[in-house]
Parts: sequence; structure tokens; C-alpha cells
Amino acid sequence: MMKLRRETLQQKRGRGKVSSERRPLMEKELDLLSTLLMTDKSSILQSLKNLDEGNLVFPRMELLPFLKEVDRNVCKFATDANLAKYPTKFVMCETSVINNETLESDFELLVASITTAEGATNHEVIGGLFRVLVSKLANGRINEFLNAKVERDLKVSGKVIDADKML
Repeated sequence: MMKLRRETLQQKRGRGKVSSERRPLMEKELDLLSTLLMTDKSSILQSLKNLDEGNLVFPRMELLPFLKEVDRNVCKFATDANLAKYPTKFVMCETSVINNETLESDFELLVASITTAEGATNHEVIGGLFRVLVSKLANGRINEFLNAKVERDLKVSGKVIDADKML
């Protein structure tokens, strides 16, 4: 999210042009995003520290309950029954989570309580970040579910064998 915004603001090749109305809003979103990230990585697990070569980005600890709640909402929808019931609209599950007013108001209150950045009080900035963040989380979880479903189906049809059964 941050890299895309940075490159778009710098008008790097391959990125669209930013309108004069959108530029200040995107700059505020980028500032707000940077305040929502963990700056001191001393509290993360040692195994993650070993993986981190300076490029991993972690949200602040205060955001974790909100992120878990978004994940729970997506997981409620990402089931085999819903896939059978709504095969063509299944990937649009993110829209139902994005339109969850309770989650959005929780995100606004959370952001206002943990940061004093300029965009923290701007409903348009927070709403934009909320939609992008939830969309990314939902798409990741849905893709994970669909990939697992494909694996299960291949296993049931006998086209894939577990590694331990091959020995």
C-alpha cells in the first residue's frame, strides 16, 4: 500500500497520473499509513526477526484486534457452502466486509486514538485507507481459501498424493 502510494505520488513510470484533488489526499494517506506501522521491532518474535532484513512491515500492536476482526468477518463468508451458493459472486465477499459500518467506525476510532497525524481526523482519508486495507486482507484470505479448495478437490479426485503417502 505504501509503495504504491509513494510511486504514484512520484509519478513513476507505469503508474497513473495523480489529479490535483487526489494528490493532497494521497499524501495524507501515506503519512497516516506510516504512523500506523511499528517503528520499534524489538517486540516481534525472534523467528520473524530472523526473516526480517529491514523490509518487513508490521502494523502497530493496537491494530491487531481490528485486523483479526476483519479476518473473522471474511472467514465467515469464505466457506464451501457459500461458494456453492454464490459461485459467481463469491469473490465479491470483500464488498460485504468493506460495507460493514461497524468495522469502519471501529477503524476510525482506533486510528484517532493511536495517532495524531493530520489525516487521522479526515473521514475521507481514513475511509480510503479502510477500504484498501480491508480489500487487501479479504482478497488474500479468499485466495487462500480458493487455493486450499483446489488442493482438496485434487486430493479427493486422486490427482495429488500427500508426500508422506508416497514413501
